[in-house]
Parts: sequence; C-alpha cells; structure tokens
Amino acid sequence: MDEKVLQYVLAIAKTKSFTQAAEQLYVSQPALSQAIKRLECELEVELFYRDRTKVVLTPAGVIFVEGAREILKQVDNLKRQIKHFRANPQDTISIGVSQFYGKHFLYFLIDGLKQNLPSYRIKIIEGESKFLENLIDQGKLDFGIFPAPIYNKSVHFTPIYIEKILFTFNKRNKDAFSLLPNAFDGKYINLFLYKEFPFILLKEGLKLRVLADKICTSYGFKPKAILESENLDTIYSLVTHNYGVAFLPSTIFQSINIEKSEVSFYPLKSKLSKRDIGIAYKEGYLDKNLVSKVVQSIGNKVSTNKNLK
Repeated sequence: MDEKVLQYVLAIAKTKSFTQAAEQLYVSQPALSQAIKRLECELEVELFYRDRTKVVLTPAGVIFVEGAREILKQVDNLKRQIKHFRANPQDTISIGVSQFYGKHFLYFLIDGLKQNLPSYRIKIIEGESKFLENLIDQGKLDFGIFPAPIYNKSVHFTPIYIEKILFTFNKRNKDAFSLLPNAFDGKYINLFLYKEFPFILLKEGLKLRVLADKICTSYGFKPKAILESENLDTIYSLVTHNYGVAFLPSTIFQSINIEKSEVSFYPLKSKLSKRDIGIAYKEGYLDKNLVSKVVQSIGNKVSTNKNLK
C-alpha cells in the first residue's frame, strides 16, 4: 500500500465514479480498477459498492477513507518539515500577502526575513486572504499575512498588530462635513447620521466588506453601495475624488500623509471597528524554529513602526 493507492481511493470516494476519478488522476480506468482490486484483496474486504450508476463506500471503505486522509496529511507534513531542516541557499520560504498589505509593509517584512533567515530565498505570492488561506491548507504556501478571521481550522493565526477600521470621506464633501457638529463628539463618529450617503465598498464576501456590513447593521442601517471594488487602494482613490463615503483600515497611514490627504478619517465606537492582522500558517506543518523566526522577523518590524501601533 503506497501514497498513490490512497489517493486513488480518495478520488473515487469524492467523485463516486471510477471513470471521473481516473480522469482526475490521469490514469486509465482499467489501471485504476486493478489497483483498487489488488488493495481490496490485500485487505480482504470490499471498500466500494459498485453498480451501473454510481460507486458508494462500504462501512469498511468509510473507515479506510478517514484513515487515508490522515495518513496523506501526515506524510505531507513530514515532507515539509524535513525540507525546512535543510539550510542551503536553494531553500525557499513562500509568503502570501494581498496587494494592499504587501504595498504597506512587505518591504520591512523582507528586511526582517533576510536578517533572521539569510540562507532562504523569499517567494512572494499575492492574492485575497481566503485564496491564500486555502493555499496554506493545501501545503502550497508556507505563511500568509492578512486580517482575521481565519476560516480553516488547520490554519494557525498569530496576531502581530491591531488594525482600526475608520469611516472616511473627502474634505470637499460639504454634505458630510455639515453633519460633523452633531455626528462627531471629538472622539467617535455617529455613523447612523450617514446612513443615506452613497458608500464605496469592497465586493461582497471580502473580509472588510463583511465587517463593514456588520458595522452598519450595529448602527441600525444597511449601507447603500454605489461602487464596489476588490482593492482598498481603489476605494481610497474613489474617496479622494469625492465619489462617496467609505471604510478604510488604519494600515493605509503607512503610505499617505494624513495632513496633506484630501480624505478625513474618523474612528468608530463599534467593537467591530478593530481587527487583528497576523501571520497564518499550518499548525504542525513547518519546523517550529522556522515559524518562530518568521514571527520574530515580522513582529520586531511592526513593534518599531509607529504607524502600525
């Protein structure tokens, strides 16, 4: 019994078809059938009920599939851990980050990694956090740097700083500014007074969009989205050109001069207006010493950066 046979069983269990499983595995159906038949002979038990329309796991097959998943997971983890015990210039550490967060602190992340892991080549993969999280779960990415929450139980998350979510609008927005005497108490903005304003939001499903909707709900209204984007820099640009009001994270202060910016930022009293930005990685997947050095590299840089405190 080897890895390949375990993968065969999992593919058949998933597709409920020898034909579809063979296509996914790039093997011939006869070769796949023979491999499963040899395995069943070896185990002296049937793993699948077969008929003309579908293939279903037997009770023994259900147990086998659960064990096969765990075995393949452990084998994959072991390979990764052994790989990172090597210390030569060819070793690579892959870091996933969104375009927005990469823009704002990727440079000091790379500096920190070069200091703590000088023998490693650094590979950067950009993408939305859910996409990066899936890559981590699949073993295709070592680390990710993005906001909480984490959706996959196998992915561990170490917070490195707290980011504030701020309400923003253009300084030339006369209607928005006319409400400030009643809306802003010098510390927090009363978002409810802006419920009829046109909002520029991230697309539905993205983390900050989900959070923005929840914040508005906590103030008793649903935001009217007139424009949607996948990029926070685009939202900032649209607010700069006075197309509407928006939510932006405090991390943006890394790259703009607040005093010279055409955009005003206001804190929210809502408990939802804060979130953790951190390092995500698969628990037990990498050498602990490597994990510690990456966390240290990023944490040290964040602790000395006033804009991220």
